[in-house]
Amino acid sequence: MKPSPIVLATNQAVLNLVLYEARQGNMNRCQALGFSHATIEEILKLTPDCIAKLILSPVPLGKFIVEESVFVRLINNSRNVASQGDIERAIRLGATSAMMLECFGISHSETAHRRRVQRIDSKRGRSKELTEEERAGIWRRWQALKATNNDLRPEACICAIMDIAEDLEIPLGNVWSEIHLLEQPEPIDEG
Repeated sequence: MKPSPIVLATNQAVLNLVLYEARQGNMNRCQALGFSHATIEEILKLTPDCIAKLILSPVPLGKFIVEESVFVRLINNSRNVASQGDIERAIRLGATSAMMLECFGISHSETAHRRRVQRIDSKRGRSKELTEEERAGIWRRWQALKATNNDLRPEACICAIMDIAEDLEIPLGNVWSEIHLLEQPEPIDEG
């Protein structure tokens, strides 16, 4: 029985990944895939012939799920040459890892790597509280942006939000969080 293209791709991806990570000494990553330490050692002993047979097996070694929204965002970012500059700028302005994932599809580890490359210290713990003056400044700038922009989702306005952070000299993560708070619907008073 011949494996389906999805099973073939999944098996190949799983085996390639576990072999690569194990050879790099990243046993925790292999275990995160669902392999025990003993099984990882067995996989490392396999011959190329045996690995090929496992890849061609009609039985899937795992499940493959596409995160379509992330995939589409990555496609759009790969088409946009300027996005590399935006990514570096966002990191320099204090973007959080969660924000980088949402806006640019960049993982936490990739964000950390880019911070190290740019020699930016990552702050641990909670960020500083905004003052009322800072909140008001963000609100005024966000309202002005909303008046001139059709797509009001914060991730679609990331460059404008970076401008706000830069102009007000407030870390981008704080500005992002404040804008998300401003965009939450008002609670309905039932009293």
